[in-house]
Amino acid sequence: MKLRLGAAVLVAAILPLTAVTIQQPASAGVDTTPPAVGSCHDLTLREGYRASDPDPAVACSARHTSHTFKVVEFEDPPPWRDEKVLQKIVRRQCVPAVRGALGGNAKAVQLSATSAPWWFMPTPAQRDAGAAWIRCDLVNLGGDRLMPLPADPTLSLPLSDSRAKCRVGKRAHYLVTTCSRPHQYRATHAVKYPSARYPGDRRLQRWSVRKCGDKLGRSFGYYEWPGRLDWKLGFSYSICFKTTRR
Repeated sequence: MKLRLGAAVLVAAILPLTAVTIQQPASAGVDTTPPAVGSCHDLTLREGYRASDPDPAVACSARHTSHTFKVVEFEDPPPWRDEKVLQKIVRRQCVPAVRGALGGNAKAVQLSATSAPWWFMPTPAQRDAGAAWIRCDLVNLGGDRLMPLPADPTLSLPLSDSRAKCRVGKRAHYLVTTCSRPHQYRATHAVKYPSARYPGDRRLQRWSVRKCGDKLGRSFGYYEWPGRLDWKLGFSYSICFKTTRR
């Protein structure tokens, strides 16, 4: 399961590897090197949901659908079978790095089809050989697929259709997609609550509905509001979607 930011939608110290051990015959030749921050990967959506990615990185100048923005290394391996522990590590170590990895513009991030962090642990063979790291990636959502990313994944306004956020699908299951793909709703406005203090989920939801209605009138079709964690990390905009079709 991948961890994503967001309430309605969705949207640390690194411990070094130290001891070098003698490999057992079963682990000989297995590469346990941690992935590189800034590396690129060509994943399908199904591959993105897997626990591990066994394929080598690709050149960022070539087609790719994920970008590694954080690698957490451990002195001692975490309990790989305990997803709650792993999710907690990702929340503490990777989530705070998302905004910086995308250029720092919170409004641009929330108006984009980017999703992060998608994380991967070493393969079983790598774990048996002593690999102890978690790789955190960002991806570009395209509804039922992952879309290509540019070599530089950072975001700035205005967003191109290939990075902008739209939604497609059946009622209550509208999937995030880039606006370059068919869609029913397009994110057009980002509105900020007039207080630095988080107002609570219900109050913020009601305020978001009212503000999006004011902005879009009869064309108002969908909305998102930030959760407490998003707010803490600077993602404090509610997003208004205009009913459209492409």
